[in-house]
Amino acid sequence: MGFRELGWAEGDQFELGPNIPDNLTAEGKSFSLLNLHFRSRRFDLHYRQTAEGELRATLTWAERARGLRVADEAGHAVPVEWTGTAANFTVKNHEVYRVLLSSG
Repeated sequence: MGFRELGWAEGDQFELGPNIPDNLTAEGKSFSLLNLHFRSRRFDLHYRQTAEGELRATLTWAERARGLRVADEAGHAVPVEWTGTAANFTVKNHEVYRVLLSSG
């Protein structure tokens, strides 16, 4: 699933690097990790395979995270859409993304 906490010096950041075996991926398939704990927050991580071969990532928070930003390996911002306490964005399998949460 590719969840990795970064050191405290990095602030409230973690990496997502989905590395789902290609033989397990197909349009509409989904993969989940539930009840992840990161610093003082708790969330569920879901990936759903899209028709375009990408993964739709959803982070569902116990409480909505403020100031959530996602960047790809090159540091480019990835658009994030909110639905209630769920942050949704598109990622590619076998690539790494950095998620930054702000406390404010």
